[in-house]
Amino acid sequence: MELLLVRHGESTWNVAGRMQGQTASPVLTDRGRRQAGDVGARLLALGAARLLTSDLVRARQTAAIIGRTLRLEPETDPLLRERHYGTWQGRNSAEAIRATRSLLDHERVPGGESLVDVRQRWATLVTALGDIPEPVVLVTHGNVIVEAAGGPIPENGSVTRLLLDIWTHTLTPVDRSSDASPFLSHSARDGERGGVT
Repeated sequence: MELLLVRHGESTWNVAGRMQGQTASPVLTDRGRRQAGDVGARLLALGAARLLTSDLVRARQTAAIIGRTLRLEPETDPLLRERHYGTWQGRNSAEAIRATRSLLDHERVPGGESLVDVRQRWATLVTALGDIPEPVVLVTHGNVIVEAAGGPIPENGSVTRLLLDIWTHTLTPVDRSSDASPFLSHSARDGERGGVT
């Protein structure tokens, strides 16, 4: 099964440098809406069969724009939410990123989630996908994509392509670099972590 992981478009808090986490209120900027429109246009040729999205506002707005282009109704799923940054939400992103880097993967942010929690949510989602029509577009957040695919934090409005083996639940990045594709693929889990919103 092919999964197309889209990081939501740029939000007002991305621009302000504030840690969003699971804060619902930040909305897309004009640039973020353009990014979502560009993603929809690029995905059109792939014939997506289903569109799932995080229920956070910035992701839902991105998915609504993509959905109009793809003629798909976005389905919200809280399993696609960003990592919960607890008491660090709303604070300066750079400070929160530095603080999260000191935590082990199983250690939770005060009042929030650990990276292991994010991985478990992703695994639950992958198991629930089952044998459904593909490809599936998943509008989500940076930490979810990093935990699913490895690699560095993706840019707002980027697409990461993965192949999911529905029997073993293993994921394989699709390497599109050789054909100058506009899609990203991540093949290593050694990129920058923690603090993507």
